[in-house]
Amino acid sequence: MCLLVEMDVQVKSNVTRVGHKTTTEIYSYITPKMTNDLVDKLNGLIAIYVGQ
Repeated sequence: MCLLVEMDVQVKSNVTRVGHKTTTEIYSYITPKMTNDLVDKLNGLIAIYVGQ
């Protein structure tokens, strides 16, 4: 999760992806763009760490 935070992934997207719940769930939601950004960044991390 720290790597994703460093990459400016929204906290809500990050915690939802790993299955955690936060009190911010009441006040926020994930947009399609946020989901797409997260997937793109996860794919980038996979390419860096697995693709080498």
